[in-house]
Amino acid sequence: MGKRLLSGICLAVCILFLSAGTGSVLKVQAANSITVSGTIASGTTVNLLYLSTSGGTMQIVLDAGTDASACKILVPGKAVTVSCYGGSDNYLHASKIVSNGTTTSSVTVNTSSTATVTGTAATGTADDILYLSTTGGIMQIKIDSNTDLSSCSSIVVGKSLVVVCARGSDAYMHAVKISDGTVSSGSGASTATVNGVSVVTLPGTVASGTTSSMLYFATSGGTMQIVMDISTDDSACRALVPGQAITVACYRGADAYMHAARITDSSIDKSSTVTLASQSVTVSGTVASGTTSNLLYLSTSGGVMQIKMDGRTNMNGSGAMILGQTVSVTCVGASDSYLHATSITH
Repeated sequence: MGKRLLSGICLAVCILFLSAGTGSVLKVQAANSITVSGTIASGTTVNLLYLSTSGGTMQIVLDAGTDASACKILVPGKAVTVSCYGGSDNYLHASKIVSNGTTTSSVTVNTSSTATVTGTAATGTADDILYLSTTGGIMQIKIDSNTDLSSCSSIVVGKSLVVVCARGSDAYMHAVKISDGTVSSGSGASTATVNGVSVVTLPGTVASGTTSSMLYFATSGGTMQIVMDISTDDSACRALVPGQAITVACYRGADAYMHAARITDSSIDKSSTVTLASQSVTVSGTVASGTTSNLLYLSTSGGVMQIKMDGRTNMNGSGAMILGQTVSVTCVGASDSYLHATSITH
């Protein structure tokens, strides 16, 4: 997950570094405990806080022992103070997070008439407003001092939430209660078991922002962020490029994110009817725009090549390709005048 590994020596160096870079914002509480102030940076998840300080960006583990009762909304740009310590696993852990701002409300909310909506927290969410991606679009729901967050462990972009809301005297919908949510079984979803894990299977398309570890997945219920990890089976998917139709079997992980158990692309060409030449060539480059399940656009120093993929293409267990990724392709000429990939490694 990109966590910064800190041994006892590294923690001491970190303390000295931050003391010099942040001045009064850092206080040494104990030999193995510090308090640091900064702003939450992009990349923060429910179990890893990226904290931007004048001395650099820190990565701090959030776990079951973290007291976030005074700061459950962890979105980029928010000013916070974090008490942290070096854990026995040699990582820096947060013991307590406190918001440096306050959310107040002078608005009257009609709690006698409420509505419950589900969705995922979207970009734009801040201390006082939740952008919620739902099947009907993006909702803007105010968060105030009366919002009940007791059933919500934290709010980060991409997390599934259930929100009870009501109309306020300012004409905005206000969140009466926000709870941790799960993916709905609607929107064409079905349930099954993959490798002993109960999953929900959803159809959709790959969305922009997808990386080798995070799938941005556009469904009829909104865009989801689904973690891809070492256990994800993407052997039935050659590439993950925006607009590509795929099916994802996913489950809720212990970190409150949805994880992909299996990714399937039914449009893959499994045939191998063309005749291949005997002489092969290996080229390296980056996956370029235009790539599909069956045609690789490879950007090389000599230009962009178009290389077909078919039933004989071996992905060598490398997993699905993403845009911008460097790959090595062994290819041969074929009777259809295209180069065909026999082997792809990345």
